[in-house]
Amino acid sequence: MTTNFLMLLMIPAALIACQPNLAAVSAGHVGCAPANIEISDYDAVGMNAASWTATCGGREFACSGAGTSLSCSPIGGDPVPVPATPMVAASRPAYAAKWLKHAIEECGIEAEFPSPPQFAAEQTKTKSGSFTTYSAISSRADQWAVTLSCAKVSDLKSIKNASIAKIIDAMRDASLKAVGGELVGERPIIGGREVDFTVQGKACRERLLVLDDKLVTASVTPVAPLGSAKAAQFLQSVDLRTD
Repeated sequence: MTTNFLMLLMIPAALIACQPNLAAVSAGHVGCAPANIEISDYDAVGMNAASWTATCGGREFACSGAGTSLSCSPIGGDPVPVPATPMVAASRPAYAAKWLKHAIEECGIEAEFPSPPQFAAEQTKTKSGSFTTYSAISSRADQWAVTLSCAKVSDLKSIKNASIAKIIDAMRDASLKAVGGELVGERPIIGGREVDFTVQGKACRERLLVLDDKLVTASVTPVAPLGSAKAAQFLQSVDLRTD
């Protein structure tokens, strides 16, 4: 029962971690700057495919992507030609400029992010009770994403009698299954475990933590575009908020 419950907990965070900055990747295909694009109707299909609606200048575009391919078509019209030099190339944030701490207030945890994160919450009901997973994600186009997620689960029956080691095992297995990951290695850290894995050959890393009455996951997917030093900076900065 514990494993099934944790699968429900980990899937929303895993899907968020794989979602790129859709406004940025759509910009060169709809002819608007990312700041002027509104994204709606996002729907992930498997690991590497998704569809969404991009709105700018009063026009709506149906966009879809699979692997490295992306297309956007005006709703009710023909596909928009892709400019030779996409606007997104000039509008990507300088993520190395300044790192700042951001907190998920509902869980009282914080971490240093390379750019201001987007926040999300998803409620899940189980036979053991209901819980809410809170997530914060910072990403750069379709290159990398860092995600911090948490849930207060101490009141759930499926957790009360489980050891920390078994909870961490279940968190790891659920996370890998959710993203189609392959385990490379793991090591104990204070409060939990650090896990190395690959997704489609790309090295990723996450920390699985049990902090007080909270289950916490911090992930970098993938590591290489962000850099191992910056990945470590994010992962090692996760902590309970003290103020």
